[in-house]
Amino acid sequence: MEKHVYFVRHGESESNAGGRHHGSTALLTEKGKEQARIVAERIAKIGVEALVSSSFPRAMATAEPIHELTGLPVEESDMFVERRRPSFVIGRSIEDHEVKRAMGEIFEGYVSKGHRHSDEENFDDLRTRAAGALTFLEHHPSSRICVVTHGTFLRVLFCAAMHGKDFTGENLQHAIRALATSNTGVSHFRFGELSIDSPVPVTRWIVVNWNDSAHLG
Repeated sequence: MEKHVYFVRHGESESNAGGRHHGSTALLTEKGKEQARIVAERIAKIGVEALVSSSFPRAMATAEPIHELTGLPVEESDMFVERRRPSFVIGRSIEDHEVKRAMGEIFEGYVSKGHRHSDEENFDDLRTRAAGALTFLEHHPSSRICVVTHGTFLRVLFCAAMHGKDFTGENLQHAIRALATSNTGVSHFRFGELSIDSPVPVTRWIVVNWNDSAHLG
């Protein structure tokens, strides 16, 4: 079955607006709630058949207006939560010297096999989770799915979709540097057969559209 998945990054959160790491507990700001209402109207017009959301409050609050407009139940899933940062950064400013140094070491460590700074998700953890998340979507009974997720993990999913088993730490570094993710931006991934000349059908993920935020004006 061909699949169309519409990934929605959550609306603006306290972490986005305040420049401080809130971790999993960050809530939507008033602006974020309005963005969620606007993107819900767009998703409702697409005609999705299922609604999956990260279990984090900011993602669930973004999924709620979509649920209200479509009537679809929210399938809560930890597979689509944001990457886990070191616990010591929670509650601290993103400009804190120690925080910036740690996050820089983690970023550089994506290219070093098995590197782990402390208790964060490292590259191997993220790659494994993304592969599992895509497999989950491939086997989901619905063919048109909306998934509410997070900015960095969405880049991980992009790399997993594009590179498959060849996904490297360098790929993730390039994606984090080069791919913008707007609050409530919509990214469309398709899973199905490629239209290419091949004696054997090729089935894989295709990124159709990335971070479309036209609905925000």
